[in-house]
Amino acid sequence: MKAVITGSGFEAVGLGNMAAEHQPSSSLGNASDKILELEIGGNNFLWLRRHGADSAIAPHRINYRANIQALSELGATEIIAVNTVGGISGGCQSGCFVVADQIMDLSWGRDSSFFDGEYLPLQHIDFTHPFDQELRSNLLSCAGLLSMNAIDGGTYACTQGPRLETAAEIKALESLGADIVGMTVMPEAALARELDIAYASICPVINRAAGLSDRLLVEAEIRAQAGHMMGSVVELIRRLVETG
Repeated sequence: MKAVITGSGFEAVGLGNMAAEHQPSSSLGNASDKILELEIGGNNFLWLRRHGADSAIAPHRINYRANIQALSELGATEIIAVNTVGGISGGCQSGCFVVADQIMDLSWGRDSSFFDGEYLPLQHIDFTHPFDQELRSNLLSCAGLLSMNAIDGGTYACTQGPRLETAAEIKALESLGADIVGMTVMPEAALARELDIAYASICPVINRAAGLSDRLLVEAEIRAQAGHMMGSVVELIRRLVETG
């Protein structure tokens, strides 16, 4: 079963018909929100809001382990993540979408593994290619059918948040090869890999990163741009679910 994890600015108007509602909990704590099971064209999928129902959970305080565990226990075999980002490289302008293929993790202090030697015995997963290629290809194919401006590949730099980055930090990330910057793809992607769940991300670019435009970043404008782009994301998710 497919699962969808969405972030700030996402409104599920027209996403699907309600089939069931789940409120999972475990020894790892509660998921960010109830998990809705929705239906499109006879296909059911799961939907979870990463930051909670009122978007109040900061990126570094999300219980990523509980979220991924809950989706796994409900039968998720694929996760489509929606992660809004700032654009760093020249092609990643506000209004486009990036289907990332690499990650640079600069977050810290998050519970980032099931295999921590306490919850589960220590194991080391291969994370050379952090996103599932088949799921990435499906995302790109559906985006093409919808005439979305989707870029194939890019390195997602994951910062701690919730503050936005300094101009110097963005300059350093650019020199290291980062194309986009956000706060939520890690440890989400690694946790999915640990539980053998295919994971890929569609990243709406909602602003140029700090220091790359002649204007300061304004949160209200960032949220407005995110909302503006989410209609396309809903259509993309619908197309992915309809095609199985």
